Amino acid sequence: GWTESGPIDLGYHNSVLKRIEAKYRTPSNSAIFFFYKIGNDSREIQDREWEPFIPGSPMPFDRKGRFLHVRMELYPDGKSEISPRLSDLTVVYDKNMPPPPPSYITALPGDGGITLRWSSVPDPNLEGYLIYYGSRPGVYDGNESIMGPSPIRVEKSTNITLNGLTNGKLYYFAVSSYDAGGDPLSGLFSQEVSARPSRLYRNERKEDK
Repeated sequence: GWTESGPIDLGYHNSVLKRIEAKYRTPSNSAIFFFYKIGNDSREIQDREWEPFIPGSPMPFDRKGRFLHVRMELYPDGKSEISPRLSDLTVVYDKNMPPPPPSYITALPGDGGITLRWSSVPDPNLEGYLIYYGSRPGVYDGNESIMGPSPIRVEKSTNITLNGLTNGKLYYFAVSSYDAGGDPLSGLFSQEVSARPSRLYRNERKEDK
């Protein structure tokens, strides 16, 4: 017979698969053959061929991904009387990590909008930032800004003005970082900040001019 694992989530794209260990017994001349697939998209993995591996042996250095599938094919002895025994599988890997979030963020209210500013992230893999917003603490499901629904993707800029917001309404914001690995939504959030746009700031703009 055979058995397959569901997708094993290694936490973040391009995590490095080091080895897969197994505890098993193959009495008489029974046998177990081991196979795996790995990739960043669990749906795309379905169409790939299974690659064989020897439990405990180092994987090739380029075996990277977020989702791992494992398959075991089990064969009895020649008389079909004695079966192999598999009791445990252990995945050893180095989890890749997204860029850290900005360490500082501030929200400046205006008339019908809010300007966010944050510190740059000194990570060589940084590709940009995601701006999350909403009207409840920790719930970033906003869709009012003319910039688009939450999250809003920006490149390496460290500020953005979200116009089209409702005056008098309190909004909450957080920023995360992303790299080129294709998994931007796994980044950690910055601290949360809040601000309330108001028509009061309209006069301030005129005075500035």
